[in-house]
Amino acid sequence: MSITSSIVMLTVIAIDRFYTIIFPLKARITETNTAAVISTVWLISCAVNVPLLVVSEQKQWQWDDGVLEIWCAEKWDQHQKAIYTSVLFVVLYAIPLVVMMVAYFLLARKLWRTASPGIAALSIQQLQLKAKKKVIKMLVVVMTVFLVCWTPYHVLQIWLQFGTLPKSLPYFKQLRFVVLLLGYSNSAMNPIIYAGVNENFRKSFWDAYKCKHCRRNQVQPDGPAVWLEHRQENMETHSTQAPQELRIQAQNTSRA
Repeated sequence: MSITSSIVMLTVIAIDRFYTIIFPLKARITETNTAAVISTVWLISCAVNVPLLVVSEQKQWQWDDGVLEIWCAEKWDQHQKAIYTSVLFVVLYAIPLVVMMVAYFLLARKLWRTASPGIAALSIQQLQLKAKKKVIKMLVVVMTVFLVCWTPYHVLQIWLQFGTLPKSLPYFKQLRFVVLLLGYSNSAMNPIIYAGVNENFRKSFWDAYKCKHCRRNQVQPDGPAVWLEHRQENMETHSTQAPQELRIQAQNTSRA
């Protein structure tokens, strides 16, 4: 389910970037919108994985050395399996891929064509051009990594379901494991991409780390009850000492 949410979140990020750059005056990020988007992402992830809960069944095997092995296996009807494979291909690969390609293409074209108002110095123009190239480079890398990571997995799944690829081929299990691992690695590569290309991401991450580190090392003050008790003691001490000081001052004045 976390892999599904990761792919859906990539699609949401592409839409958010497109909306922010193309329609900057209409883009508003609020707590309500953020909560709604995150909830929708996890609802889609749960809905996509619900069929696995229905068709999964527990199996076990007792080995000769006494070890009991327990695992879950999927028990599909052939027609149901074909429908589910098609849904996964459309929801987790085709739609995200099309959305990200269109959004990032329009976003890159908008950035490349946009010029700052007025007459800017040559050095400022070079800095702006460099910043645009960084953003476009990051978009291209994100798209390329998504294609490289998930295309082999979905091609293999479609081939197994609708093609003639036999599972008895040599090294089939190893191939399937590598393809699945490559798809899972996409979620681990995205933070590395953002940290390597986006300077703002690195700065925000470092600021968040420093804030967390400062909170961890911060000395917590005493509770309100202890503070009130100390304050009451101080008030009582001052109230008993003040009349004595006044009497001493009055005596010294009368003697003078």
